[in-house]
Amino acid sequence: MDDESPKPNLNKITNDTRVAKSYEDFLYCTIENAGSLSLPFVRESHSSYDDIDELRRLDKLCQASLSNHVANRASVRQGHSMLDTASQICPSNDVVQTIQNEVLSDNMPGHQAIVHGAVCAALGIDEVSALTMFMYSVLKTVVAASVKLGKIGTMQGQKIQHRIKDIIPDVMFRNRNLSTDDVHIRFPVVDICQNVHDTMFSKLFFS
Repeated sequence: MDDESPKPNLNKITNDTRVAKSYEDFLYCTIENAGSLSLPFVRESHSSYDDIDELRRLDKLCQASLSNHVANRASVRQGHSMLDTASQICPSNDVVQTIQNEVLSDNMPGHQAIVHGAVCAALGIDEVSALTMFMYSVLKTVVAASVKLGKIGTMQGQKIQHRIKDIIPDVMFRNRNLSTDDVHIRFPVVDICQNVHDTMFSKLFFS
């Protein structure tokens, strides 16, 4: 009797494997860029959380460092979102309220890395935990965006996220002595590609 079971489409399997590998490479590059560009800002804002003048300086430096207008805009939106949430949940925290007032008064752009570091410190979260949380949020945000766009499935996204999270400690370790004066992009192609976001015919959501 002939085997009538469906034969696998080898071309599709090969193509899917290639796409998955390419996507994971993109995520690795994204995590590396976050480590070399954003982590120093998180670290220094964490250590200076109660010095509003220093936070203002760091925020303006972050604004100048994010030359990619799409990344700059997303950083400000995410920073404002975190600050709004923190100010409502912790209305009696003087540091959080001071930063909120500075941002609302346009004295600070309110970038995500600055807000994240300062708010975590104000809430008593240690530096290593704050840095780890920031890096994991970068990974989670990119994977969630890919799922929303239908580029990967939900379970596939979870599996990829679980694998790639293991590089976060290494990225943090290699960038542990990097200061905000030395921030840079390790993989500029990813940054260049992000710049074309506004030319997309349809944008399903802001990121």
